[in-house]
Amino acid sequence: MLFLSLDAEPLDKAELITYAADYYSFYKYVLIIEPVIIILGIMVYTDGDEFTSSANYIIKVFGNLIMSGIFTFVFGMGMKGLALGTLLADIFSTATLSVHFFRKSSSLFPRMHFSFRDLWDFVRFGFADSGIYLAWGFMFAALNKFTVENFGSQFLPVVSMVISITELSMIFDGVAEAVIPMVSVYHGEGNYKPIHKIMASGIKMSLIEGGVFSVILYLFAESVPGIFGIDDPEILGACVNAVRISSLTLVFSALLYLFETYYMTLGKTLVVVVSLFTRNLAFAVGLAVLLGSVLGIDGVAWGAALAQPAAFVLCVGLL
Repeated sequence: MLFLSLDAEPLDKAELITYAADYYSFYKYVLIIEPVIIILGIMVYTDGDEFTSSANYIIKVFGNLIMSGIFTFVFGMGMKGLALGTLLADIFSTATLSVHFFRKSSSLFPRMHFSFRDLWDFVRFGFADSGIYLAWGFMFAALNKFTVENFGSQFLPVVSMVISITELSMIFDGVAEAVIPMVSVYHGEGNYKPIHKIMASGIKMSLIEGGVFSVILYLFAESVPGIFGIDDPEILGACVNAVRISSLTLVFSALLYLFETYYMTLGKTLVVVVSLFTRNLAFAVGLAVLLGSVLGIDGVAWGAALAQPAAFVLCVGLL
């Protein structure tokens, strides 16, 4: 459906759909296992077993790379091999995390429990935490559709640059993950002075991290399209521009991750959802369409980039 919605000629739709169907043949089971791995990973890490938690990530990442390569190239399974490698890596990852429950140091024991209130909290916080992926999905599809219809499918690599940097910005969530546990503890105690100090440190770190990544991407922008094998001069120039434009507002992206996670820690999930979808849909897509219509393909990158400071102003305003 996603491939067809792009209507990108001269791409072979039948071939693309075949690839997608082959990949989904195994990946649909990954979608079932993945939430289990995430919950188990949080439980094991919270219970103090950093070794098993780290081993899980190593097996999940490198196991996926190795097994996907073997099934794809050695056994010639193509897209099915890629998905099968991911599925098996997730199965081994689940087994690795399960070892923790047999350790003497484990404080986790099964107990039957059900509560509609807890279920609602799971839905509320879960959607606020993972809503970014849904927002990204709509945003990426809209940017691809607009680009194909107005500039042609040959300029899709430009959108890929914007998408890649958007996804790369997820690394800024590391600052939030580091400071929020302490914020949660102090908030539970009603001790707000340390929260101000912790958030001040988090803001400084986000500014430094966002600034460093902005400078690196801007200076080495010409190297990024090379990773994708782009050699057409016109497309290459547009891709370099997209990388540099996207790099200019990464500081705001870093701050947004911190503030949105802070809101969620305080239980203000509605604010987080509004911020996520406003940033990635109303602002990013709206500005990309507006500026793309005026400035051409560069306007698409400018729209996605300017959505970050616009969303930050909204996020701070909601404080």
